[in-house]
Formats: sequence, C-alpha cells, structure tokens
Amino acid sequence: MSKVGLEVTAINSSTRDEALRHRQEELWVTARTSGNVIVAGPEQLKSKEFEKTVLNDVFWARTCGLGFDEVHLLNVWGPRFRKDFLQMGFVKARLNDAHCPWILTSATVREGAPLDNIIHLLGLRGTPLHIIHRSNYRPEIQLLFRELTSPIDGDSFPELEWVLESGRSTLIFAKTISLGTRIHSHLFKKAAPGNRDRNIRLYNSLNWDDYNTETRALLAGVPGSSAFCQIGIGTDTLSVGIDMPGIADALLVGDVDDADEGFQKLGRTGRRKDLVVDPRGIIYTTAAAYEAAEQALAAAKVDSEAEAASTRAGHKPQPYISVVDLSWPTMLCAKCKEQAQHKLYN
Repeated sequence: MSKVGLEVTAINSSTRDEALRHRQEELWVTARTSGNVIVAGPEQLKSKEFEKTVLNDVFWARTCGLGFDEVHLLNVWGPRFRKDFLQMGFVKARLNDAHCPWILTSATVREGAPLDNIIHLLGLRGTPLHIIHRSNYRPEIQLLFRELTSPIDGDSFPELEWVLESGRSTLIFAKTISLGTRIHSHLFKKAAPGNRDRNIRLYNSLNWDDYNTETRALLAGVPGSSAFCQIGIGTDTLSVGIDMPGIADALLVGDVDDADEGFQKLGRTGRRKDLVVDPRGIIYTTAAAYEAAEQALAAAKVDSEAEAASTRAGHKPQPYISVVDLSWPTMLCAKCKEQAQHKLYN
C-alpha cells in the first residue's frame, strides 16, 4: 500500500503500546484525522478507543470502506480460539451506512455451511452481496500424502529428520503447542551444532513477543541469507498474516479440522516464484486418521442413501446435514486430489 502512495497506520496491541510509551501517542486518535488506510488487529474492535473513533464525526465522514481479510477465520478461530474475530459482526451495527461498503476476502471459503455461517455471524443475511469467485487451486504446489508412523503423542519423529538435510526452507504445522514443542525438541537434538538456535525456530503464543517477532522476520527473509531460518514450527497462528515468500515446503503433521485449514497452511509455500521453483505441501497423517476418514465418508454415504430412499417413498425430503465436516476426509481419501479440491470449492 505504501508503494502506491497510501499512508497506512497499523493498529494492534503492540503498535499502540509502543506509540504510547515512546511518543505518548494514541494511534486511534491520530487515525481519526490522518492517514488513508488503517490495518487493525481483531482485538481492537472491542477497545474503548475504537468505539470512540467510530463515533467521531470527522472519522465517520472520512470512512469509505471496511475490509476483512482472511474472513474464513470466523469459522476456524472464532468459536474456539480467538473470540476477537467474532467482534466483526458487531462492527456492522456501527458502520452500516451506505457509504461504507464491506469487502470480505479469503482463499478458502466453501459454499454451503461455511459461507452461510460467515454471512450469519456478520449480520449480512438479506444484504445484497456481490461474490467474485476464483479457483484456489495452485498447480505449482506438489501435494504429497505420507503416513505418520510415530505416535502422535510421542517425543520421537524420525520421519521428519529429512528436513534437516534437505536445505529447503520448511514450515511444519502442528495442531497443538505440545505437539509443536515435541517436534522442535526432536529436530533440535538431531541437528548439527552451530546455528541451530537460528535455523530451527518454534513459534507459538507461549513465547515472548520479541522472540516471535524475530522468528517472523527470519521466516520472511531470503533463503541462504544470514537473516533467515530454515525450519519454522508453529500452530494455526503461523498460517495467516505473515508474508514468507521463500518457503519451499509446508508440512502438516497430525489432525486437520477441515479443508479450509489444510489449504491455508499448504498455501504458505511457494509465494514467490523467483525464490521457490518447486513448492511442496506434505501431509503426514496417521493410519488411524485414514481409517476414521474412510469410516466417516462411508457413514455419510449410508445416511444420504437412506434419506434418498425415504424421499422416494413419499416422505417429505430433508436436506442431509453431516454433523462431521467431511471436507478433509474427502481430500485424504480422494484418488484425484485436484478433482476433490475443485469439487469442494466449486
């Protein structure tokens, strides 16, 4: 944005605290009268200063649009992790004038329940919507599905040791902080001494803020430079909001809730073609997870066929709704992954 001449203000907990401590400046007060674009963290939507800013007449007159990037996080993080994202729905009541259109963006919103839930949470039911739909398929990324033979609750993961010798910049996504810590510990012990403190980094909310800030900078660096780490290990928080152009491999280890989560994480690789010519997404799944996926799909097929038979018998048709999200089981079990992805995202 700055490159095209826009004056951008980033407002989150860290930038507000820094401005107050070093310049005695409240960024929300500054934003009322200056700047073209505000990039704010979701936690700001429930702050007192944000409320005061929205009610400010000068700010209101300057406002011409409201955008939410990564809006799929309402489904992924909103209910169970970061309730700040659910504040988005309340903003519409404050900025609902016709002069303030909404722009919602995401690479992974499936039609049906995921899209309907976003519309419901944001209070957009009955609101005219203009949907621009593009494919999220990235043919340059090679998808590899491998079996995780090590116990998911263990401390040893020898099938991941190849990343130490590959020399490829790698992100490893673990579902929990505990799993990520154990993977980091195993790889750290197996790595050659020297720069492993810099080359293998653990990113999660339990770290100090300055350590995570340094890790983000290292992951965003150019591969081979002194300001770059080869391996980053993190949870969901590492999958959005961080520009990492030089990542060659993205690994998913263990459980994945749905296809939206999976493709968001796999999409961290190959962001710049001049830096990465052969990006890969590698999914490590246990045999038990494969079996559970097959059973879930089989059960859904039986229920759907039973519903269809009931309809043919003259009973009032009821739409089949699975209580289990079948998008990731569909990807795991699909013979053609490309076709399955296209079908999921229409």
